[in-house]
Amino acid sequence: MKIKLLFASFIIFAITISIFSCKKEDNPIIPVITTTEITNITDTSATTGGKITSTGGATIKLKGICIGLSENPTINDSLPTDKSASDNFVINLKGLKGGVTYYVRAFATNSVGVGYGQSISFSTVVKNQTITLGAGYANDVYYSLKNGVVATVPRTNWDIAFSVSTRSSSIIINEANGAGTILKLYPKTWTWAGAIDTTGYSTWPRLANSNTDWEVGAFNANATGHPNYGWGIYNAVNHNIENAEGGVLYIIKLSNGIFKKIWIETKFSSLQKYSFRYANIDGSSPQIVSNMSLAGSKANYGYYSLQNNQLIANREPDATTWDLLFTKWEDISSSKPYIVTGVLQNIGVKAIDLTVSDPTNITYTDNQFSLDINTIGYDWKSFNGTSYDVATNRVFVVKNVAGKVYKIIFTSFAGSSTGVLAFTIKEL
Repeated sequence: MKIKLLFASFIIFAITISIFSCKKEDNPIIPVITTTEITNITDTSATTGGKITSTGGATIKLKGICIGLSENPTINDSLPTDKSASDNFVINLKGLKGGVTYYVRAFATNSVGVGYGQSISFSTVVKNQTITLGAGYANDVYYSLKNGVVATVPRTNWDIAFSVSTRSSSIIINEANGAGTILKLYPKTWTWAGAIDTTGYSTWPRLANSNTDWEVGAFNANATGHPNYGWGIYNAVNHNIENAEGGVLYIIKLSNGIFKKIWIETKFSSLQKYSFRYANIDGSSPQIVSNMSLAGSKANYGYYSLQNNQLIANREPDATTWDLLFTKWEDISSSKPYIVTGVLQNIGVKAIDLTVSDPTNITYTDNQFSLDINTIGYDWKSFNGTSYDVATNRVFVVKNVAGKVYKIIFTSFAGSSTGVLAFTIKEL
């Protein structure tokens, strides 16, 4: 009997030893973490972070912030991470879109899995932009949808401008310069040294820049189609655009009231050079500009002052850096053209003009986008006799050359006293 009891006691002891010898003191679990408050919210950025309160008994492999457009984002969503050794970390979220609601939560991983903090939502601000054209709209403002104002330049320091592109024939005029620039085709036989007969000048038709296409400048308005580009004829052999003496001559009235005759002779396309002549109507003060080079310019146009006899260097910024031009131009859509102030699009920038009941909820299709450079235009505002009213139901959807889409809503227009206007802009 004693032997049986002793044996039973031995078995119990052995089982007890076995159980305790197999028990692990620390079974790792997923980390425990909390998401910290959202701060420093702008239209494109915000700050948040996390606090690891327990590593779960294992080494932390990765920690950071999950961010998405729906509640409880996971590590499969956008994943800014923190590589510091601290259990308390701060992360600056960048590249966000204005006016969008985001969800974030902190995370940490170890050998067991992923631990998440609580999900927190926040909305980025809608970007408010102010553009200052100056009293009397004295300046042009070049604007990037992504980066804001690129350049502010005097609007009246040039008279005509020549396209830089080797594949373009465009020559435009500064029709909103002071009292205005007026261009007319001389309809009579001429030689450069001969007298100019201005009889009937008032009946000669005016030539204006196109309101919808940069390529059709005032000097191209009399074009009849390839190879005739208005001021000159395309030469299929050397690819230049040429205008021999006795061909096309223009009479231009400058903003200072002086009339000049102007003969655009040649565009050396591959060299990006122009040759032209101009003089007073009576032939006095002649100027011969030979091989004016625009090579190396990253602008759309090279700007020239006939009043000061000089090329205006670096007036327009790099064409790849701006999307919209806040400026003045002559609207020719009616029988009585007049000068307007508004917005023109850069080459390749598309836009949609929407009239909606709820500007916060818009729908559109890709085929609605237009390349017409005056799609935004000027008529989003109206003068009530004392000040300007801005249409609150007008929304402009703009797509830049890179394919990014933005929503613009104008909010104010101060008029010519300050030239200040404002709008909200949100990337869609």
